[in-house]
Amino acid sequence: MRKHITLPYDILALIVYEIWTQSLTSLPGGNIATRTLVALSQTCKLMLPLCHRYLFASVKFDSRRGAKTKELMDLLRENPTVARYVQSLQYTIREPADEHRYEYGILDTLHRFSPSLWSIRIGPDSYDCDDESFAWNVQPGYIQALLISLMQLPNVTSVTLSSLHSFPAFQLLHCRGLKNLCLDNMTSFTFAAARPITASRSQAPAPLFLEVSLTSWAALASVMDPARRPNLILDLSHVQNAIVTVGEDFDVEILGEVFKTATQLETLTLEVESSSKIWITSLGTSLAANVRPALWKIRFFGYALHSQTNPLWGFNLALKEIAGRNNVLEVLHVEIIVYPEHQCHTDSDDFTDLDRVLTERGGFPMLRRVSFHITWYYKEGESDSEYEKLLGSLNKLTRTRFPRLARSSEIQFTFFEDEVEE
Repeated sequence: MRKHITLPYDILALIVYEIWTQSLTSLPGGNIATRTLVALSQTCKLMLPLCHRYLFASVKFDSRRGAKTKELMDLLRENPTVARYVQSLQYTIREPADEHRYEYGILDTLHRFSPSLWSIRIGPDSYDCDDESFAWNVQPGYIQALLISLMQLPNVTSVTLSSLHSFPAFQLLHCRGLKNLCLDNMTSFTFAAARPITASRSQAPAPLFLEVSLTSWAALASVMDPARRPNLILDLSHVQNAIVTVGEDFDVEILGEVFKTATQLETLTLEVESSSKIWITSLGTSLAANVRPALWKIRFFGYALHSQTNPLWGFNLALKEIAGRNNVLEVLHVEIIVYPEHQCHTDSDDFTDLDRVLTERGGFPMLRRVSFHITWYYKEGESDSEYEKLLGSLNKLTRTRFPRLARSSEIQFTFFEDEVEE
């Protein structure tokens, strides 16, 4: 009789995990890995829960895949315990709202049987959304109520609101577990209460991670600043990590208020993407107001404008404001992105000034790593004259423009220049 060899459970679990990590890629191999997990789940009862743990870790409602939604509803109706594997939910808002019978059953099951659910994204499909907002209130009331109930589960720590208008701001007050908040193209919230909604800082959710897109600053301002507005719905004093994009003076103003409030900020990714000239120098003053700074890492991305003669948008001057003020900055990454229709003024004094600011004695005593990256994009099939113009721009900004950083024995300095086809 042939002897059956059974691998230890932890080895089987590791194999399933490795297959799942392959399924996360957008490459063709990702689809193959997913099919492999499905096949593996059907081999024996032992493998079923191991594979379900990853197959159902993320649930996305895709408006173009109604048949798949029905299949999921049928599965949950037959075996609702599958919901306990769901960790991430992406719900598609559609306008006009259409049939929601399957979605209601799925959301209701997730609400009752998903203790592992921690992340929710509500918004339109990315292929339906081109800087357009979709109305929250066109969704059926029972769908709205279920989505809000899911957001407010104590185990849900991450919420992304994308391209919605008329979303009721006061519902955020009850997201007690909120630690990660992303506002993506959220132009405004709705305040339906008869009188202003005000919560004490001890009552308001206090996220640790904040992401704000280019068009979401007015929405954020309406829920964070009791000094200027009557609504305090979010307490940003505990934010430790932030990813933000600014494009208007108003955005810079509100971000400055965030910096004054977020006194525990440790890492910052700041993008400047504007069609007009703006100046971000004032952000340095806001950061300098923190008497016990914790900010140790900054990543700055600036999108070059043809008409912008200061390609750092005043970032070098903002750094000058925090220099020598007990700052603990250790890592700095600066990247300039140049699209074909624009150009970068490589002869600008911004770069030599940045070199000087970062290396002044006592300015940034903890700074150990600085990287500078400039990326030139060009279009596929670009004419010879346009490509020659690009080639003429290359190698105009080199490592030699940062002589102090290049010579420094205390700071590891790296410089990159790339050309990338769009």
